[in-house]
Amino acid sequence: MQALVVGLLLCFSLKLWKCDLRIPIPYAGDTLWPIVQVKSLLQNAWTFHVPQLSAPFGLDAVAFPCMTESDWAIEKVLTLILRDAGLTLNIFWLLTVIMTGWTAACALTYLKVNRHLVFWGGVLYALLPYTFIRNTCHICLVYYCVPLLSLQAIRVAHGRELAANDRKLIWIGYLACAIQGFDYIYYSVFAVILLAFSAIIGMLRQRSSAPLRIAGLSIAIIGLTTVINLAPSAWSWHRNGPPLNISYKIQRESEIYGLKIRHLILPHEGNQLPFLGTWAKKDKQAEFPNENENQAARLGMFGTIGFFLLLATSLSLWTPPNGTDSSIMKTLASLCLFSLLVTTVGGFGAIFNVLTVPDIRCYNRFSVFIAFFAIAGLCVWLSSWILAVRWPAVRRLAILLVALLIVVSLYDQLLGAKWLAARYTNDIAFASIEKSIVRQMEAIFPSQSQVFQLPITDFPTDAGLRKMGTYDHGRPYLWSKYLRWSWPSFSGLHRAWLAKINGIRGLSSLPGSDDWAHQQMFLAKINQLNPPQLIHALAVSGFSAIWIDKFAYEDEGQQLISKFISLGAKDVLPGISVRYVILDIRDVVNKLKTDLGEETFKQEARQLLTGVFFENAVGFYDLEHTPDGVEEFRWVQEKASLVLRNPDNRCHAVSVSFNINSQNAGFVDISTEHETRSTMISAVPTNIIFQLGLESHGRETINFVARVPRLNAPADKRRLFFTIRQLKLSDRITE
Repeated sequence: MQALVVGLLLCFSLKLWKCDLRIPIPYAGDTLWPIVQVKSLLQNAWTFHVPQLSAPFGLDAVAFPCMTESDWAIEKVLTLILRDAGLTLNIFWLLTVIMTGWTAACALTYLKVNRHLVFWGGVLYALLPYTFIRNTCHICLVYYCVPLLSLQAIRVAHGRELAANDRKLIWIGYLACAIQGFDYIYYSVFAVILLAFSAIIGMLRQRSSAPLRIAGLSIAIIGLTTVINLAPSAWSWHRNGPPLNISYKIQRESEIYGLKIRHLILPHEGNQLPFLGTWAKKDKQAEFPNENENQAARLGMFGTIGFFLLLATSLSLWTPPNGTDSSIMKTLASLCLFSLLVTTVGGFGAIFNVLTVPDIRCYNRFSVFIAFFAIAGLCVWLSSWILAVRWPAVRRLAILLVALLIVVSLYDQLLGAKWLAARYTNDIAFASIEKSIVRQMEAIFPSQSQVFQLPITDFPTDAGLRKMGTYDHGRPYLWSKYLRWSWPSFSGLHRAWLAKINGIRGLSSLPGSDDWAHQQMFLAKINQLNPPQLIHALAVSGFSAIWIDKFAYEDEGQQLISKFISLGAKDVLPGISVRYVILDIRDVVNKLKTDLGEETFKQEARQLLTGVFFENAVGFYDLEHTPDGVEEFRWVQEKASLVLRNPDNRCHAVSVSFNINSQNAGFVDISTEHETRSTMISAVPTNIIFQLGLESHGRETINFVARVPRLNAPADKRRLFFTIRQLKLSDRITE
């Protein structure tokens, strides 16, 4: 029955009768990444490698450590039944909302909550505003395991039986830990933190090690399954190196994406009830700083009252009356307060980020734990309070007030779905156009034809470009069956290939360190297109078409399109869309084969696709030029490294040459795996040449250690020791 009620409320709030469930809800933004994963589950065995994307190499999606294998397993089953990616994603999301209501109801049952409050508490928790704001955009943040993880923490901290079958409760918790470990790491990390704190409370209460054993095993299960879940990404990083543009998270973002108490208790701005709507509108007009995804943390009216009740309990401002299980209330209050102290802006979470790693920095996402404690706390107290009322008339009035609170809270919470329903008309129109374009392309181009997408956009930190939205290059893949697409550029190999096809050589071709800002500058360099060079290289690399999104250009790409057409490309679907242009370059390919000859054409292709490249460069600053603008150079830190990679299945002989110099005299130790040189440097450039042999798919690192005084430049905060100039790389196949 609860599943039916949650389903009906979802249908009503989302106006699903107006929606085409084959189109993701919403059809924009971050949703375009999970739809890639679901489409890969449909077209391929799994999501680790997507041969249809990141052409000409294929996308090693496993290198992006956003692993949600528990969810993927469910989605894989749905793809076998539904045979449609968009439908699978939407149905999965809706099912997880229903599953969340069910797991919340199970957890509330073990807390000895009245069965009617169990029912409605589960409904309220499943339909938190968080559900609608996250939607399919952040499908990895579905939270059906959170109630059971929270219950395990409550059991550990409480220290006494919550139900007759306490062993069953513990094993349910272990199962939830295992499922969560194979899902997105955010909730796994917070569950570990919460369980560790619960163990401390439990031991202090019981004077026993039993809570420590239960919590320890729970943490071990989460840790082990998380390691297994992330192992494919770790192996990819070990084999191919980490993606160059993956280090975009920084410590201070914990203060940007942290939880705000104001958001927890705030009503929806569309609320028409007296005071509530006015409060929400005034809050928005105040224009508080750092308003972002942290607005998803709202608890709803029911949860807000529970939150205040637990805060009052934890601060000893209110004591549960007789008849209420005061120990459970105190446990819930302790866990709620602890969660708040970790996740709030300026809380312990920010300290954790500074002392460890910045990867878990969106602490607002842990609001679902606080929401469960808050709803559970109010349900536990109401269950005892209503039963304690002796007079039937007063009890009926109490039940009526609780029912009114539930209705008001549901009304406020479901307002969060309005913006999704408001998108349907536009989303259906855009999807219809894009589906039609891709279907016509597949009628024109042979199966497995490669399509190069312009402009080149970043991944995974794509913020959009002019009227082009986040991940918009992922749209055609949703409707494609037989074509291969160049988006996204994620691996070092793909970035190096982009540099080659745009004619970028030498120091300009260095992808830079793993610093995110450096990667953005490198991407901007790649996007400085040379159409003749580009179309030549695309033809040699096996591409048949160019897809141009005019929304990304000030002149709607007219100059670029005209240039490509003058070079032999053909607009094969003229006027099909105000946004997209599809250029056929097969005539360019055929002409180039004739002009170059088959053998020369193949040699150029091998050099572009399998030539050795600089995979990473750590410790090098941005590209600079001499005052006359003729020579390029880069300043280098005290320690630096250049990583070369051979993507070919054949061995290559490699020659790397460069000049180094410094304003101060000294030495630089330059080493590879097989050789170390100590080179004297001065203001006069010294030429260095390394001859290397790289095995099939091998990597080699050239390390630099400066033994020279740091440049005295008080106004420059960089650590400048020496410069590198005239970097050249050449290679040939040896077998």
